Amino acid sequence: MPKCFNCGAEFTGNFCPDCGLPADNSLHEPAPNPGPQPYTPPPVYNNITVANNNTTSTGGWFGWQLLEALLPIIGIILMLCVSNDDSVKNYAKARLIWCAVAIVLVFIIIIPFFAVINSSL
Repeated sequence: MPKCFNCGAEFTGNFCPDCGLPADNSLHEPAPNPGPQPYTPPPVYNNITVANNNTTSTGGWFGWQLLEALLPIIGIILMLCVSNDDSVKNYAKARLIWCAVAIVLVFIIIIPFFAVINSSL
């Protein structure tokens, strides 16, 4: 005699007389594991492969740029550390490179220029 999967009562027939559960308890058994799924390549749009679905909205970019304007170097470093979006990280890396170029130009051009002007006075 089969036992009910739900209440444990023994019964004959298609349904448990105590709780009404069908005798076929395949509804309560876990679904079989389908196994590994075949590889699906990421979508390609205009010859650009989209690796993830993390996209930064216009408001998100506005927030990052506001943070960058208020705290220039710290804002860019925060972008690198906090963001999950690869495009934000790439933007932050590019901005850090431009900041480094600007600092080098200050030391190469502007400081010697003011030293020449100051020595001529």
